[in-house]
Amino acid sequence: MKRSGKKLAVIGALLIAAGLLVSLIVLVMTDYDLSKLEGNRYTEKTYEFSSYEESNKVSEINITADTADIEFVFSEDLNYKVVCSETEKLSYSVYVDNGCLYVEPANSNKWYDFLDLKNIFGTWGENKVVVHLPHPRSDYTADLKVETDTGDIKILEFMKYKSIELSSDTGQVVVRAPASEIINIHTNTGDVILDTSRSNNFHVETDTGDVMVSSVTGGDVYVKTNTGDITFENCTLTKGVRIESDTGDVTLRLTTSDKGMRVTTNTGDVIFDRADADEMHITTDTGDVKGSLLTEKIFYVQTDTGHVNVPKITGADGLCEITTETGDVNITIG
Repeated sequence: MKRSGKKLAVIGALLIAAGLLVSLIVLVMTDYDLSKLEGNRYTEKTYEFSSYEESNKVSEINITADTADIEFVFSEDLNYKVVCSETEKLSYSVYVDNGCLYVEPANSNKWYDFLDLKNIFGTWGENKVVVHLPHPRSDYTADLKVETDTGDIKILEFMKYKSIELSSDTGQVVVRAPASEIINIHTNTGDVILDTSRSNNFHVETDTGDVMVSSVTGGDVYVKTNTGDITFENCTLTKGVRIESDTGDVTLRLTTSDKGMRVTTNTGDVIFDRADADEMHITTDTGDVKGSLLTEKIFYVQTDTGHVNVPKITGADGLCEITTETGDVNITIG
């Protein structure tokens, strides 16, 4: 017991000495000015381009950021303006080249560039990139591409785009703007919200993030998740709908497709709430299939051990094919 007590005393003394040494080093490095330890602060820097100059006409927007949130707002003075949160170690390069507005990190820092005492205490303030666009509700369209790591992306409804391509790892993606050709979204754990948007094609893929699609109109739709839930609500779709999920649930509420609707899950449930399509193909492993459809269908149901309860209709124009291994099937009309 005495030996262990001596060892603890020695270890404690060494830790105290180490702490005092670190404190002394910090004091020397800061010239005994502790205010230098308050951390980095984001400051706003504005980049502005006149929309009236021919060299600044923008038909494409390309934004790359790491942790910054990306937002789009209306430019009241009709100029392109980008407001970036910057620090001593983080700045952006913002420029227009050959019709494309680029926003990208200007620093190519090495890991040792961040061995700064301020970084130990974090960075204060909002970290975001705000893009001010000068063409609200007009026939002007642009191709938009945004890539972030952990930052959120918000595309609001006042602009019209030709195409939208968004990529984020853990950040949330919100799209309310229309795109005439395609809206393409990829995330890892970040959630995706498509709200009141329109496009000929929607393509959404996420791993664990949830996907919420509401009040959307347009053409071909493809949504894929692994564990995230997928929800469609009040959507009118003119082409086919393909939905794939592993363990996440799929819910279609007041959603119709003029063409086919195909839903595939593993253990996730498929839930209909007054949904409809001319042809519906539903496949699950252990997930249940349940809910209500708007119009009558001829049902073809195949299951190994699941219970089945569907309307027995022989003269309907529509088709609903359901295949499940152990999941239950319970469908009503109306």
